[in-house]
Amino acid sequence: MRLQEFHLELFERPGAAQQAELRELWSETLAMTGPPADADIRADLEAANWWALARDPGGQVLGCGSLADGPRIGCLAVREAARGQGVGTAILRELIARARALGLTALSADVPTAAMGFFANAGFIASADGADDGASVRCTLSVPSLAPAAGEQPPLRDIGALPTGSQAEVAAARLQLLSDTRHQLLAYVPSLHAGIFATPAELEQLRRIACSGRAASIRILLHDPAAAVAIDHPLLPLAQRLTSAFQFRTPTDPVDLAYTSAYLLTDTGGYLFLPDASRPAGRAARTQRSAQVPLRQHFGAGWERAERATILNALDL
Repeated sequence: MRLQEFHLELFERPGAAQQAELRELWSETLAMTGPPADADIRADLEAANWWALARDPGGQVLGCGSLADGPRIGCLAVREAARGQGVGTAILRELIARARALGLTALSADVPTAAMGFFANAGFIASADGADDGASVRCTLSVPSLAPAAGEQPPLRDIGALPTGSQAEVAAARLQLLSDTRHQLLAYVPSLHAGIFATPAELEQLRRIACSGRAASIRILLHDPAAAVAIDHPLLPLAQRLTSAFQFRTPTDPVDLAYTSAYLLTDTGGYLFLPDASRPAGRAARTQRSAQVPLRQHFGAGWERAERATILNALDL
């Protein structure tokens, strides 16, 4: 695994599915704050008020971290197979950035001595207090450097997470991202069916992007352009009128054709990712460039391997 092969999902309260994922993660791996008992898991879930979850491109949870009142880091856990690959570092940086965005000037964490070096690399300093809980000696660490320097604005960590648990929510998230896009949009869709890029509101936003100036670019990787032509998809007439902005390509590599996910990437840092393009369940945010990185790399590689959608030639696309 390489660093770019995961992205972070940020949220305030875990839903039922996320709680199940957290419990599974903690049952399989030791948290850096020690092996939690069931009571500790329940306490962390209740006490934490902000979470960072690391996922691989397939959606599997690799690690998690939380902020709790105190202010303190409630937990930090990374699967054994993902350790040493930057997952824990990325999570810890997000937790620190969130603390700064909240205006906090200090942050603490109770950690086993074996993890002190990891936290020290992030700027934490061991305090003089320690406690022996019977499993490990834990030290309280604090970061006095959370306060922004004079004239510096704290980073905004509100990623604008968008719900994607139903077909209606996915459609609303897609429209929001189209509205946020300034000039450039990337889309990977196995099928350009009637439920995507087809409503008057979506078409109007796509027209706006395509007419936004010289930098305007809408690139779409489409597995089955013939199906879009067969149903006379509403996007095609628009693309025919604005050929300088719209580009369509079709994957030919068997590995690419076996890819069943779909995603949308904006030039303002937003993304929508559906692990299974046929199911309305995924994740989305209006501004989370860290989540875009692996998807942009996937799109770039797939675009280079793909061929021009020749079936659309008659439409001058």
